[in-house]
This record gives sequence, C-alpha cells and structure tokens, in this order.
Amino acid sequence: MVINLDPCSQNRISRWIDSISRSASAPPLNHSIPKYIRKGKRAASAEMNNTTTSQSRRQLQLGRPPTKRSRTNDSLASGPDQSGSSSAQNQITTCDTSTSGDRQTSPPLETISSLRTARPPIWIDSVDDLQKEEALPVQVTLLAQRLAHGVGAGFIPARMEEIMMNDSEIEDEGSTDPTDFYEENEYSEQDLAAIWQKVKAIYRNALVCHSRLRDENAWSDEVVRPLIQLAIDLHGKGRWWMQNIKSQFIDPAYLSTVLAPIDGDSSRYKAVDRNVDYALSYSHHSKPGYLGLYNVLNGRGKGKVGPTTDKFTKTTAVFSGIEVKSAGGNPNQARLQIGIWIAASLRKKQELANLAQVQFKPAEIIEPVLTVIGHQHYVYVAYPRREPLSGEDGTQVLGPVEVIQNLGPAEPLSTTSPREIFQLIKLYGNILEYGIDRGKEGYWGSFLGKVLRQLAYKRLEVQAQDGDLPAGEA
Repeated sequence: MVINLDPCSQNRISRWIDSISRSASAPPLNHSIPKYIRKGKRAASAEMNNTTTSQSRRQLQLGRPPTKRSRTNDSLASGPDQSGSSSAQNQITTCDTSTSGDRQTSPPLETISSLRTARPPIWIDSVDDLQKEEALPVQVTLLAQRLAHGVGAGFIPARMEEIMMNDSEIEDEGSTDPTDFYEENEYSEQDLAAIWQKVKAIYRNALVCHSRLRDENAWSDEVVRPLIQLAIDLHGKGRWWMQNIKSQFIDPAYLSTVLAPIDGDSSRYKAVDRNVDYALSYSHHSKPGYLGLYNVLNGRGKGKVGPTTDKFTKTTAVFSGIEVKSAGGNPNQARLQIGIWIAASLRKKQELANLAQVQFKPAEIIEPVLTVIGHQHYVYVAYPRREPLSGEDGTQVLGPVEVIQNLGPAEPLSTTSPREIFQLIKLYGNILEYGIDRGKEGYWGSFLGKVLRQLAYKRLEVQAQDGDLPAGEA
C-alpha cells in the first residue's frame, strides 16, 4: 500500500530521520552520571510525581486545600514558596485539567479577615482590640493569671543552680537571677542532672535550628516536642499524651466554611481546613490516665470524642494545640491555623456537652493555644463567643497574652537561653495542670470531665469517688 504524503509531512519526516542519524554518534547527555545514580534519580522522581499527583487528586475529590503534610503556604505567606513539591501541588490544585487550555479561576484563599465572615465565624483579635468592643469575660483574666503563675519567678529548682554554674559546656546560661530559684525536695540529684541535660539539649538544638536556618520540621522534632514532653514528664502527673496531628484531617462537620465562588456557582462555600502540628490528649494509659473512662465510652458507642477523622485521635479527648513555624516563619499563617483547629475542637466539645445535656457558659470552655515561631512561643486563649451586634455564635481567639507580669505580648518567652527554657517548662506545666484540674477552676473539673462522665454513666447527681470509678477515670 502506498501512502501519499503532502510536502509538509515529508519535510517533517526527513528532519526527524536526520536528527536520529546525528544523535546516534553523539554521547549520551548524562554520560558523566554513574548508572546507579541515574536510576535512583529516576525512581525518586517517579515516586515524587506519583505521590504528589495522587495526593493532590485526592484533595481535589474531597474539596480540601493542600494538607499540612505539604506545608503549603496560603495567601498570608511572607515569601515565595521554596518547596518544589508544594509548587507542583498548587499547580495541580488550581489549574484546569480539561483540554480547552483555559485556566480555571482559583477560589479565594483563607485569611484571618476572611474567617470573621465564615460560617460559623472565627474571630482572631488582640486583647486590646476586643476590649474596645466589649468587656473581657472574667474567665480570660483568670486563665491568663493562672498561666503566668510562677513563670516570672521561682521556676528553677534551687539545687539546679550549682549544676548550671559547673557546666563548662554552656558559656552563657542566661544570667539567672536569685528570684528564679525555688526550694524543693521532690527531685533527686540524679533527677536534676537528667533534667539539666534535657534542657541543655533543647537549648543547643534551638541555637542550631536558628543559625542553620532549619525548617519547621526540625524545630518541631528537635526543640518543641522535647520541650513539651519534658513539661509533661515533670508536671503532667501521668495523665497527658502529646499527639502529632499535622497530617490528620479535621472532621468537616466541625469546620467553618467561607465563600468560594466558581464559574456557574457564585454562592459556593468551601470548608476551611488547616491543621496544627500538635495537640495534647488525655492519656489512654491506665490510671492515672483515662483508660477506664475511654473503655466505657467505647462500650456504649460514644467513643468518638475527638474532632479529627483519624482512627485513633477521633477516640481521644484533645486539649489545646500548638503550631510550629521556623525562624522567620509567617506568624499570621500560624494564627490562622490555630484558629481553625481550636474552633473545630471547641465545636466538638460543645456537641458532646449537648449530647450529655450538660449546661455551660460559653466562656467557661476556655483553652490556651500556642504558636511557635522559631525561638519564640506565643500564647493565645480561645472560647465560644456570641457576637453582641449580629448575634452570631462563633469562636474567639485572643492574643498573644502576656505570661509574665509587666512583660507585654510583644516579648514572648523563647528558647534563646536555658533560663527561658525553664520558664517555658513552667508555662507549659501550668497549661497541663489547668487541663487536668478537677476543681471548679480547672478545665476537667468545671467542664470536660463532667461531659465525658455524663456520656459514660448518664448521671451527675452522685459525685463518685475515685475508688468508685473504673481504672483510669479521675
């Protein structure tokens, strides 16, 4: 069979044959790269492309923005995206994949201001700004005072002073003051030495992370997590578990939605899904943990007490939240993330309270949350609030709040010296103690413990003693 080609086609074929002839004698472009490296590069590239594409496709199907796993910046980012995988995900998420070649209009990205008009709204304000509109709930002042207790003075065991002074590996221990130390007899000499070694490691890691411009994963793993875990060991009384939730999804039922019009649907809303790095959870270990209470809740089909979709975390009562950024990271993005997380967490708790028929005042469900930007740790407080003019119910996030008397919110605690690390341990210890306090001023005693016990036992009129409860409930 003879195929007649037009002149244009004949010319293209001729040029193609000529290019093959010329390249046959040319050395391969990657001749200087060893074979095993070329193979590894191809495999790594294929794996990255497959992972990025499948993950982004799943996000498109779910209607979700890129997950925390990719650490994708939103419109609040202060600089260009430096992650190749993040750029690829942004392209996949925002480009039209049809054959028309037209680019689809991207939905507006979330900002702190857009959360104010979300459904339900999330208000993120400074204390001064909110005070211009209304009086602060007394619970805000009481919690701020509680968190500040002992952070300004008396936060280092007195016998630690000699250990610190005799350590030649630390040239600058932060110029401690005599009022920093307090007398105690709860720690042995071995305990104090072990605590100092951990504090010193946190300090050194923080210096390296800062000086070598390490990313937020390094700050999280080598500075923030060891710091909070040390506070849990010293002040948690065996009742806390630190949860890494950065790759988990928040249950859409507890997310706010923002207006995100697209072609053909100008009234479209989408869920605002941004997670944080860590949350504190009430331990699943046996007594003094809460294993017995969790077992009863699960046995009665009421075990879903957390706001995420993760198989484990959704069965865990969570408290607070911590978002970590590297030095120079975007503080507004961190504030946005803790706002979205704590709003979802509080809505879940309100749902549980309604199921348990436990009455509460919104400001009584007040929790501290934190952002960490490199060395600096900022404290916020969050609680359900009704806007007085519109009557809308939402979540109020206030801060940063001062944690030391006469120290304003612009000067947060940091990990720039062992002295301040001890202050941070005390601060996190105060947060932990508030969360498990069974008294009327504590979070567990005034609210969450009541709710979970009512769900588990269907009664509150009989105040059970510890010995009357399954192992683990307190």
